[in-house]
Amino acid sequence: MLSSHSNLRIAFKLAISWRFFDVYSFGQGIHLEFYFFMGTQPITISIISVSMNRSKNLIKSVESVSKCSNHLEHVVVDWSSDVPLNTKDFPDDSRIRLYRVEGEVHWSLSKAYNFGISQCRGQVILKLDADHIIDPRFFECNEVSFRSFLANDFSINGALKKSVTGIFLVPKTKFDQVGGFNEYLQGWGYDDLDLFARLRGVCDQRPLNIEHIDNIEHGDNERVKNSAVEYNLKKAIDIKRITNLRNKWISEKVVWNRYTGRCEYSRDGGAWFRCNDVVVPEYLRGSLDKATEQIELQVKLKTDFSGISKTEFDIVERSCKRPIGYALIFGWFRFSFYFTKMLLKVFRYFDR
Repeated sequence: MLSSHSNLRIAFKLAISWRFFDVYSFGQGIHLEFYFFMGTQPITISIISVSMNRSKNLIKSVESVSKCSNHLEHVVVDWSSDVPLNTKDFPDDSRIRLYRVEGEVHWSLSKAYNFGISQCRGQVILKLDADHIIDPRFFECNEVSFRSFLANDFSINGALKKSVTGIFLVPKTKFDQVGGFNEYLQGWGYDDLDLFARLRGVCDQRPLNIEHIDNIEHGDNERVKNSAVEYNLKKAIDIKRITNLRNKWISEKVVWNRYTGRCEYSRDGGAWFRCNDVVVPEYLRGSLDKATEQIELQVKLKTDFSGISKTEFDIVERSCKRPIGYALIFGWFRFSFYFTKMLLKVFRYFDR
């Protein structure tokens, strides 16, 4: 259900975004948020879908979205598909906006969705995968807000069963505040969990009602066939596990925020081109290569991951853990700094 602004409502929120064990939140400190809402206009929603060589499923998804009436626009990004998408493939709906990014050899969820969301004009973003079908009743069951995001993760059994863990509703300002998707991450897996962890540092998370969303069945080969990790498609399950653990390692070790700097794009004719790349900092590449080699070694020794015990990945899992003492000290330092900064601003205000 869409929420509306009251004639005059002033909400004050003091949010202490401080968690010892989450490096994403350290940079947020304490912040004050003021909301001034006037008028009765509803919140505008942009739906974003991105695809690379999965046009068959995407067309079905776009058709389902066109039957909905609660959104401002549906932004569709063609991430260098071999056969370019055409607006003629979609329903006759003026809300559909098609963008094509040229020159991309490999699929990158983070870069593709960051580009697409940067083109969105709505106040709230609904991220919808190319293999998801949505029912118009979806918006009646999910109330959007400027102060929270709606998402489920792998702890939600229903979401995992229906394979809709990648869908979420988020205020665009909050998405931009945390820097969007982490563009250091490549391949398949952990990108959503990384984003959700950082979003929880700036706003509340509420569960997403997934009753009116369905998944178009597709195999693991389709998920990873455009991955930057070069492996035989018969080992698609292996690739998923490799990139998931690798991305988890990067997420824990490298800070990503709005100051990191996303990829930039330029337009030439009807297409867009990426102008630069984002790479893991040099000082961490050696450790990352060692962690990746350890994972790949286990893949070569086993025919699949079902025979690999959890202890064989201990070196990777340990690399993802931060010393508790360091986290406590650093977290307290950040808390004290921002708390003092906030008090000074309050004192200066009343001294005027």
